[in-house]
Amino acid sequence: MKHTGPATLALCASLLLLAGCATAPQPTPTDELGDPDTSAYLESNAKALAESYGISNPPTVSPVRLITLDEWAPTQITCLSEEGYDASFTPDGQGIQYPKFNEPALTDALNLAIYTCEVRYPVSPRYMQPLSHAQLERLYDYRSGELVKCLANEGVEISSPPPSKEVFVESNGDWSPYAEFTPTDEQIRDLPKQCPQTPADLWG
Repeated sequence: MKHTGPATLALCASLLLLAGCATAPQPTPTDELGDPDTSAYLESNAKALAESYGISNPPTVSPVRLITLDEWAPTQITCLSEEGYDASFTPDGQGIQYPKFNEPALTDALNLAIYTCEVRYPVSPRYMQPLSHAQLERLYDYRSGELVKCLANEGVEISSPPPSKEVFVESNGDWSPYAEFTPTDEQIRDLPKQCPQTPADLWG
């Protein structure tokens, strides 16, 4: 994922380890914004984002709702559009490409908009925890089986064999058949909906 500041890169890296930055029909978070643990998480997250984007006096931004992993990219793109910025999906359909500016003032304004959107729509803390061994095994079975078959049905043949389950688990799920091909613009739009990288039951 491309961006001028490290916070979004760090977030996507975390999501990649947890679920491949995937789009999937995941359950709606049940966390309440007023829950003490959730409030502490949101405060810590906002502080880390402000530091990463170099925002010394961050504005007060009230979270609207917690979002699932599959909502992250489209929600951020929509929010940034409302803030006046033209963000789009990365070529692999998993992350976000942000506009680039040569002037520091414009970059700072963009970073503030990204900060605002990420604080406004934070990923639920339930998705920020490392996957258990059982979850990683389920993710492997899904990606090496159901997902590969789904992609084949959509005309995408994956020629490279998946790693062994042991290697997949040891790498915290660092493999997906999506990494084996370059999707077209049409596939970027449609494939993640038809063949999500993460099974809906991964979190129960």
